[in-house]
Amino acid sequence: MNMKVVFVKHPAQLDILAGQKASYDHLDFSFSEKYLNQLKSLLGNKHSYQIILEDDGNFVGYLASAETLWSNHLTIIEVFVSPEYQGKGVGKILLSHAIEFAKKEGLAGLIVQTENDNVPAQKLYENRGFQKFENREWEGISYKLAL
Repeated sequence: MNMKVVFVKHPAQLDILAGQKASYDHLDFSFSEKYLNQLKSLLGNKHSYQIILEDDGNFVGYLASAETLWSNHLTIIEVFVSPEYQGKGVGKILLSHAIEFAKKEGLAGLIVQTENDNVPAQKLYENRGFQKFENREWEGISYKLAL
């Protein structure tokens, strides 16, 4: 694999996500127009950090984050890995870039939320040292990583 990180600076760069789909067990996911517009609007947020991962020009994965939930914490909003690259460490690569960005920015930590039945995401976060915490505003599982 010849991975390349593309830093998202302009909303039009996210148009590549429009046709992307993934599923795990009974969970199906795709990027609706409304969700894409929300991700595009994040580019103006404090500590916005969005990257696209490519392999020889092919879309591999995407990560969106910004300082949205807690002050001085980077919130991971989306981690998406193309189905043909799942299980190959792509999520770990994307998450590592976000952690390094948060450290470089001098943030206190990272926050991420996932569905109760999204086991691959839970394993990803737990293997990177994220700890579960109670969040009454989210029905799924919330994690934080102190830096």
